[in-house]
Amino acid sequence: MRRFLRITLQGHGYRLTEAATGQEGLTQAATRNPDVVLLDLGLPDMDGLEVTKRLRAWSQVPVIVLSAREQEDDKIRALDSGADDYLTKPFGQGASCTNSSCPQACGSATRRQRRIGICS
Repeated sequence: MRRFLRITLQGHGYRLTEAATGQEGLTQAATRNPDVVLLDLGLPDMDGLEVTKRLRAWSQVPVIVLSAREQEDDKIRALDSGADDYLTKPFGQGASCTNSSCPQACGSATRRQRRIGICS
């Protein structure tokens, strides 16, 4: 998933910071100050919902959840924990973050200035 996102988003001019675990993602978010966070719920060290809750304790950075969890309850829990949007995997390039809430979440920064944190 990260490889697909890296190729797609860098091809559209985004700068990326990647993390393989929830704790690494929280550390990267604190030190790199991304414009938006793309978060997988299935992380090896903690559930992505916990990452969102911890992130929300100190940051309002937009969080877009990317998950294979398709149940409506999972989506509601993610949004209730502080996520701003939810994309269900698998998705193609046309439905990736280049066409979802990423551009709006990044605000008025030019595309080359946008910093995206990926935790997957």
